[in-house]
Amino acid sequence: MDTFKPLSAIQDGISVKLNKHFGDKYVIFPEEVKQGLTRPCFFIKLLNPSNKKEVGETYMRENSYCIHYFPENTNQPKTECYKTLDELYLAMEYIEVDGNLVRGVGMHGEIHDETLLFYVNYNVRVRKVYDPDLMAHLESIEFRTKG
Repeated sequence: MDTFKPLSAIQDGISVKLNKHFGDKYVIFPEEVKQGLTRPCFFIKLLNPSNKKEVGETYMRENSYCIHYFPENTNQPKTECYKTLDELYLAMEYIEVDGNLVRGVGMHGEIHDETLLFYVNYNVRVRKVYDPDLMAHLESIEFRTKG
């Protein structure tokens, strides 16, 4: 049984989109950095993903992300954060995940401790796919019962 695994693909799609929109000047961290933060930069964090069964072998995966933005200008960080927030609303509306466009919903932002927190959900519907080659390796088993 093979299942589409979008979590890492979605994070990759977010990183690619941020890089395309903002350029190489902005460092993108897929993992939290404790020390040595290079500004300006983004940090992508997955928040509370969920998987809900729908009909048959179909599932809805709700993936909430928080994109942290650390501004370059530490003298006027809020001004830079507001400008970046406006850009993120436009840039993050669609990302590419495994060759498909996925729409960002529920976008909102806030500034906390001179850092922009941008929230967006990338929800995807997935379906279990069974590999017919695995079925070819099954052998016939004969059962006998008493009675």
